[in-house]
Amino acid sequence: MAFVVAALVLLTLLCLFNLLISLGLARRLRQHADLLSKQGAPDQSLRAGDVVGDFAATTTEGEPVGRGLLAGHTLVAFLSPGCAPCKELMPEFEEYAARLPRSQVLAVVDAIDDLGAREYTDRLSPVARVVVEDPDGPMQRAFKPEGFPALYVVEDGGLVVAADRDLRRIRTLPESVYGA
Repeated sequence: MAFVVAALVLLTLLCLFNLLISLGLARRLRQHADLLSKQGAPDQSLRAGDVVGDFAATTTEGEPVGRGLLAGHTLVAFLSPGCAPCKELMPEFEEYAARLPRSQVLAVVDAIDDLGAREYTDRLSPVARVVVEDPDGPMQRAFKPEGFPALYVVEDGGLVVAADRDLRRIRTLPESVYGA
C-alpha cells in the first residue's frame, strides 16, 4: 500500500511541475506576441499610388536602368525560374510584351538558378530589357515584391500605376498607356 501512495504523490508532483511549465510557456508566448505587435508590419510590396525607391541596375545588354531612366509607362515584371506560377505566366507574358514597345518592358529575373535565369533571359530578351539580379538586388529592394511573379506598371518619376500578380488585370490597362 505504501508503494501506491508513493506513486500517487510522485505522479501528483509531476503533474504540478508540468502545469507550472505550461503556464510559464503561455506567459512567455503572450510576451512575445505583444513584442511582435509593437514592431509593426514588415515592409510590403509596392501598391498602386506608391513611388518606387531609387535603384540603379544594368540590363544583360549593358544598358543602365534606374527610376529616373524609366520613360513613359513601363511594365516591370519580377520572375523566378524556380517558380511554377512564373512558368505558367511566361507564354502569356511574352505574347503581351511583344505587343508593347520593347523599351517599355523591363523583366527582372531572379539569379538564384543560373541555368534557369539564362533560359528566361533568352526567352525574354526579344520582347523586354532584362535585368538578372540576386534576391537582395537593387530592383528587388526598390520594388519589394512579396513573391513571384510580381507585375508593376510604372510611370515617369517612379509612380506605380498598377501592381498585381495576375497579368489579366494588368492587361485591362489601355494599350494607349504604353504609347502603342
